[in-house]
Amino acid sequence: MRNLILLLVTIFIISCNRIDKVSEKEKNLLELQIDSLKQLSENLTTTRSFLFESALNLEETDKETAISIYKTITESKQGDFWAVESEKRILDLTKEEVIKKNTRFVFSKDFYWLFGDTLELFQQNEKCGEWGGDIEKIRIFWELRKLIGYYTKETFDCDSLERGYIYGRAIPSIYKSKEIEITPQQIELLKETIISLTEYQLNNLDFFGNSGIVNAIQVKGKDGSFKKFFVQDYPSFYWNKFHKLKNDMVK
Repeated sequence: MRNLILLLVTIFIISCNRIDKVSEKEKNLLELQIDSLKQLSENLTTTRSFLFESALNLEETDKETAISIYKTITESKQGDFWAVESEKRILDLTKEEVIKKNTRFVFSKDFYWLFGDTLELFQQNEKCGEWGGDIEKIRIFWELRKLIGYYTKETFDCDSLERGYIYGRAIPSIYKSKEIEITPQQIELLKETIISLTEYQLNNLDFFGNSGIVNAIQVKGKDGSFKKFFVQDYPSFYWNKFHKLKNDMVK
C-alpha cells in the first residue's frame, strides 16, 4: 500500500512538471486517487488497532480465536506496528503449548529414549555464597528393561570449599541412596520435575549474580561423560518438584 501511494505521488509530481502533456482534469484525478489511498491506509491502521484490542480481550476466554485474529493482522501488513505486536502475542500465547508439545516428545514411551545413557537432575545450593554449596543429584537410567534411579548428595564444609577453590578441589562427604526401580507414579513426578524447571528457566529474567542456586538437567553416558544439556538455570529457585521426587525415592 505504501509503495503504491509513493508511486502515485511520483506520477503526480512528474505530471505537474509536464503541464503541456497532462490536462488539469487528469491532475485532479490523480490527487483524488492519492487522497483516497491515504484515507484507506488510515482506515486499515484503525482496523488493525481495533482487531488487536479485540484479540487482547479474547485471550482469557477464547485463546484460539485470539490467535487467529493476531495471525490475520500479521498477514495483512509485514513490519507494521500492529503486525509486530501481534507476532509477540502469538509467541506469548503459544509458548506454553510449545513447551507441552516438546515435553510430550521428549517423554514419549516413558524415557525409552535414554537407551544406554543416564538422565541427571542436578542442584547446587548457595549455602557458601559465591563459593557454591552442597550438590544433590538424581540419576535415572535403564537396566535389564527396568527404569532405575538413585539419589546422591555431596556435602561441603564452606571453609574447605573456599580453600578448595584456591588450592585444589574440596573433598565432600558423600551420601548415596540405594538404587530403586522407578514406579509409574515416580515417572509422572519426574516429568513434572523436568517441566517445572523448563518453565521457570524460560521465564527467569535474572541472568547475573555472585551467588545463587544452580539447577540443571543433562544427559550423560554410562561412564559419566557429558552428552548434552536439556536445561541449565542460574541463579535459580528451590525446585520443589526435585525435592519431592528425591524424598519419594529415599523414603
